[in-house]
Amino acid sequence: MAGESQQAFAEVREIFDDPMSHARTLKAQGHLLVGLLASVVPEEVVLAAGAVPHRVIPHLDAPTPVADTVLNPDEDPVLRSLLQQLAEDAHDILSLGIIGPPHSQVSTMLEDLRRSGRLPNAVPGYYFEMLARISDANRAYARERTRSLSARMTALTGIEPSDERLVEAIASTNKRRAAMADFVANCRDRRCISGADAFRLLATHGYMRSEDYVAKLRQATAELEPLPELQKMPGVLLIPSGPLTTVDAHLAIEEAGAIVVAEDDPSGSRATIEPIAASADPLDAIADYHFENQSGLRTYPAERRLAWFEQQATRNDVTGVIYYLESPRFGWDFPRMDKYLASIGKRSLIVRADARSPEGKAAVRDAVEPFAKSLHRKEAAR
Repeated sequence: MAGESQQAFAEVREIFDDPMSHARTLKAQGHLLVGLLASVVPEEVVLAAGAVPHRVIPHLDAPTPVADTVLNPDEDPVLRSLLQQLAEDAHDILSLGIIGPPHSQVSTMLEDLRRSGRLPNAVPGYYFEMLARISDANRAYARERTRSLSARMTALTGIEPSDERLVEAIASTNKRRAAMADFVANCRDRRCISGADAFRLLATHGYMRSEDYVAKLRQATAELEPLPELQKMPGVLLIPSGPLTTVDAHLAIEEAGAIVVAEDDPSGSRATIEPIAASADPLDAIADYHFENQSGLRTYPAERRLAWFEQQATRNDVTGVIYYLESPRFGWDFPRMDKYLASIGKRSLIVRADARSPEGKAAVRDAVEPFAKSLHRKEAAR
């Protein structure tokens, strides 16, 4: 990297490494921030109400003194971290937390503890969920929930998400999706950047104001050129068992000798999906878009997720696939996925380790290294 692209990437990486510090900066600038703790949230509604959406992620290496007082010692570390942030760490930054799958338990626990007076500083929570199965009834439910969210945001900010404001919000997020797609096509797919750094640049969209993010991403895209050392590495498609919040798995895989060229994650490659189409009713258009584009295990029928997987797996730069079981609470439709890979002659590896700890990262690296070598031999032979 050189010039402005290098500086832009450094700034984005700093935000990725410490998103809450950036949220605090935005708060100090006078912005009202709303935390997103769900796989599906119509962020355009938040924007149209005059607030800034900010993704809240677990930090497993951070202390959780307040959460420790209300949770059992063996409670899920992800739940512990998210509860700590909403209960104490972010209470002066976030004005609302929109919570839903895969963190539904946080919503119930937070509300119970707030009502009992045990978490007096807790961020107010609002539960939001769209049903995953495609049907007319579930589409109507998604629209109703989106309208309820609009009303909740109006109560919070005093600004009603009018049609005009919703259209502006759609234009903003569509512009961001276009910038991300351009980055993938011109930098990531051409291997101008490592898989870990590409994920950092893509995932940071959840922590920045849309217009600021687009400017930085376009700067980072402008001067990047293909790196010869990356061209020689076998490319892998990363299929995580749950939402990714760090680049630890990418780093372990790349230390083992392969490069992640795409990941099945809404913060990464999945974030470059098609834009929201224009509609006479922008609120329904927003609801329909997020209802139809849910990713991960909750999608039904499974073909909705498998279609993307199959498209990516057939790419010429994908030599193999790594199923990464970071969390045993989630997983994949493995038999169907692997049967498809066998039909197109591509190899796969299941990694049962969590790279978010030093020991887990080493375990991932050790598991991937022989696989990466076999893929390299396959590439050389071809």
